[in-house]
Formats: sequence, structure tokens, C-alpha cells
Amino acid sequence: MTPLKNSEIARKYSITKTTVANYILDAQNLKNNLECIKIDKKVQLIDSPKNTEELERLVTLGRKFRPTTSQKTGEVNLEFYQLFNQESQFEIFRDLEIEKQIDLKYYYYKEGAEMWSNAIENGGSGITFDVANLIARSISEISGFFKSQKFNLIDVGCGNGQPADILIKTGQVDEYIAYDISSNLLEITQKNIRTNFPNQKIITEEFDFQKDSISKKFTNQKNKSHNLFGFIGNTICNLAPHERSEILNAFSKTMDKNDMVLISYSLDTVKNRKNLSYVRSMLNYWLPQMIGIDTQKVVTEVNFNTQKNCKELGIVLDKSYLLDFYFKGNKQTIYLNQGDKINLWKHYLFTLENIVKELDNAKLKPKFIVSNDNNVLFGCQLSIED
Repeated sequence: MTPLKNSEIARKYSITKTTVANYILDAQNLKNNLECIKIDKKVQLIDSPKNTEELERLVTLGRKFRPTTSQKTGEVNLEFYQLFNQESQFEIFRDLEIEKQIDLKYYYYKEGAEMWSNAIENGGSGITFDVANLIARSISEISGFFKSQKFNLIDVGCGNGQPADILIKTGQVDEYIAYDISSNLLEITQKNIRTNFPNQKIITEEFDFQKDSISKKFTNQKNKSHNLFGFIGNTICNLAPHERSEILNAFSKTMDKNDMVLISYSLDTVKNRKNLSYVRSMLNYWLPQMIGIDTQKVVTEVNFNTQKNCKELGIVLDKSYLLDFYFKGNKQTIYLNQGDKINLWKHYLFTLENIVKELDNAKLKPKFIVSNDNNVLFGCQLSIED
């Protein structure tokens, strides 16, 4: 008998994983007709025609008797469809329905770009300031690696162009190639670089490193004499473990012996775990509002998740929602329960041991490491076996 994953059931029937878990609990208590199997102490539903029929009955019954008190029905703002392509639209709604989250990367569009940039320039979390200092302390190492010759600076997830300024000031940067998911942030980057370095060659391009292939994107850079890849600003800390593995391996496949990659991380310290007050100032709720969620009465929760070893920000819904959106011309409706917590932001913390292990798995070898009390910067080259 083949077991079914709760996530697969949730995705197929457009329900939450909590609902699936409740179905399984009811099956154990003989409150429905689902068939279960126990594997390694975990109870799962089996893949059978009987279960398919029963699941369809339970889902239909659940939708029929959903409470209508404190429930809001709404449609997505038309601007949403203009702002995001179809793939992004689907990802946002799939994540919202199944994972109860909205990916942080989508907040860097529209006014979110300006808000984030202003927060960074006004101190924000302090990460950008710290990372800029760490880069400044590494200039001699970087210059020595490239033997004082010019190199291309390829900035992945460039944000507003800081702290690339520190590297451009050296005069060693030939082309500054800035990639970001948000065209709005790229406009800010272009403006900042043009203002501070009017003679600097700059190329900007929209790029989602979580979906698009880094190794394919940068194939034309491979085997060129000198490239410095930047994944700075602790952007990697916003990624789940499997995403970090994918992007580190992508850098490794793209690089050759003449290249270096700079990556910065937030350290797992008592101070970093407790430092949560800045989080609220880094994010507003324009995107949940755009897709129909009333954020005026939601409860905002900021905490450190010891299980996942990350900081989290989320909103707890004060009412249930039936949200209609149109995908490829067809109307689809998702249901959110009153009390559901929607995650809007995650930021993982790391020990030096964990970082080195992840880099080693991606065949990246630290050339230098600089750190302060809260953050660390790694300069890595490709680990080439003799």
C-alpha cells in the first residue's frame, strides 16, 4: 500500500495540511471512512479509490458548512495582475493557500521597494551597515586575489546597490552587473550608482534566482578572466535549507578558478535572537491588502522560532476569507480560516560550523572570513581537487 503525503493531499484538494491532519485523526477515531497506514510511527492515508472518494466527500462537506460569521469575500485588485506575471501570481496564491505564507521577495515590488530602501538607508536592521564594514575590511584580500586587476562585479539580489559602493570605490570594478527580482529596486540601484559613480559601467536586469537558473544565466561569464559574484546583505538567510543548497551549488557550477563569491550571513548569537524590534519597520502590508486581506485588525506576531532557528514575522487573521482570483482566465477561490497565521518574513541564523559545512557541500572553499559580533562575510573560491 502506497502512503500519500499530507502536502500532496492539501495541494490536490486546495485545503490546508492542518485539515488533512484532522481528517487522519478523525479516521483513527472512526469518525470518517478514510483508510490509514502507520509507517515509522507516522500515520498516513493510503492511495486508494476508497480514500479518493471519501476525501472528495469530506472536502465538499467542509466547504458546504464553513462558517459565514466574520467572513469576507473579495476579489484581487486588478493591479496585482499587472504587477506580477502568471507564474508569480500562481506561486503567491499556492503559497498562501497551502503553506500559509507570502514569499518575502514579492514585497520588493511597487512601494515596497522604496520603503525597504528607505529603511536600509535609515539604519534598518543594521545588517547593510555591518556588511559594508566587513567588505571594507576585506578589500586587501579581494584585491590580492585578483592581483590588483579589474574584475566584473556580479551582484545577485542587489537591492538598492549597497554595499557594492565599497567595492566600486576601489576602482577595480570593470562592469557592475546588478540582478534583482524587482524592476523598482533596479531603478533605485541604477540611480544610486549613476549619482555616486557617473563613469561606472552598469548593467541591470530582472532576475529571480529562486526560480531561474544561475548557472545558465551566467554561462557567458564563465572562463572570462575575473568575476566577483556578490550574494551579500545576508540575503541567503531568507532562504530555506534546500534553496540555500541550490543557489550555492549554482554559484559553484558557474565559477572557475579565477572567480570569487562573497556571501554574508547573520550569526546565531543571543543578541541576534533577541533583536526583533526592527522587523516591523522593514515591511508593510501593501501586498496582503492588494490580494484582499484587511490588515487593519490583524495581529502582527514577531518571534524567534527555535525549531527552525529563524526569526519570523506573520499576521494572524481576524476573520475568515473567501478570496477569488483569476488564473489563465478561470476563477479560483481559496479559503483562509479566522486565526490562520500568514508568514510574511523568515530570517535564519547560522553558526560558523553550519556555514562551512554548507559551503563545503557546494564545493566552495573559504579564501577568507571576516566577522563582527552579529554577521560574517565569506570570500570563497571554487574548491578544485588536485
